[in-house]
Amino acid sequence: MKRITLILALLMLITTPVYAVQKTEEKIHFIDVGQADCTLVESNGMYMLIDGGEEDDGEPIIKYLKDNGVDKLTYIIATHPHADHIGGIDDVIDSFVTENVIMPKVSATTYCFERMINSIARSKAKVIEPVQGAVYTLGDFTFTILGPKHYDSDDLNNDSVAIKLVNKNDSFIFTGDAQTEEENDIIDSGIDISADVLKVGHHGSHSSTSDAFLNKVAPEYAVISVGEDNSYGHPAPSTMEKLNNRNIKIYRTDIHDTVTAVSTGNGITFTENSVGGGARQSSAAVGGSVRTAQTYILNKNSMKFHKDTCVYGKKTSPTNKLVYTGYADTIKALGYTPCKVCNP
Repeated sequence: MKRITLILALLMLITTPVYAVQKTEEKIHFIDVGQADCTLVESNGMYMLIDGGEEDDGEPIIKYLKDNGVDKLTYIIATHPHADHIGGIDDVIDSFVTENVIMPKVSATTYCFERMINSIARSKAKVIEPVQGAVYTLGDFTFTILGPKHYDSDDLNNDSVAIKLVNKNDSFIFTGDAQTEEENDIIDSGIDISADVLKVGHHGSHSSTSDAFLNKVAPEYAVISVGEDNSYGHPAPSTMEKLNNRNIKIYRTDIHDTVTAVSTGNGITFTENSVGGGARQSSAAVGGSVRTAQTYILNKNSMKFHKDTCVYGKKTSPTNKLVYTGYADTIKALGYTPCKVCNP
């Protein structure tokens, strides 16, 4: 009898269908919107958009979201009311069901801010004011509000909504355009801000990504949303030097176009030129001439820049030396002149 029971049990095991456990992947899309900001976060069919580029980025962003399967946004984070961060949000809200909008309790007199407010009102999305330490979930992700701790009446950049996004052992920091003042508030909060990936603040401006903040985050990767040949000289050579000196792997939308980070909860991998391309494609993506970023040595004292192989560049004293990866045009815009020997 026992033998018959055992045989029946074995037969049941053989004939019972085996369903594979589906492995989920959490993705963060750093969308190329030129000299602006837009990031899509996805997990288990749930989506969050962090900023919405400039005004004319609305339709390309909508296309990118649809190409990547977005049908509803659980959260939109409008980090602060500058046009390069909220310009396209009204179009996005008008095109997708949006459940929640997290935004600082500050206002602007701009037309794009007014349009965004009107779109939120029509959508009936819940507006959430950020509170430092508050925690939310998005699929397998959790995210914690890091800032702002208070509002800065003189600088909207320091009112940026900053978050730490976590999937098990993988973590990401986003700070909008937060500058050193808000970074210090985040450090003083005592919240653990160590992370694998830092979305570099304010497009790599010299006024963000302080040494103290960078030391606390201690990222392995950095992502910079920045426009090719932008007039601001972003990312700043001093910011690039900080990242390079710490051997942080850098991804830039002006060089790599749209970049996607895939998080398994136990490791992060990056891909470039993701599904749908960027909201603004580079000249290389649309068949124009391809430019390759180069590494240069900048001398802060002489205001000259050299190829990284130049003997005169290598002789630059450590106190005057900056190492910069990017384009010569950007360095010239900052007032540096090319070395006449290596002719960078």
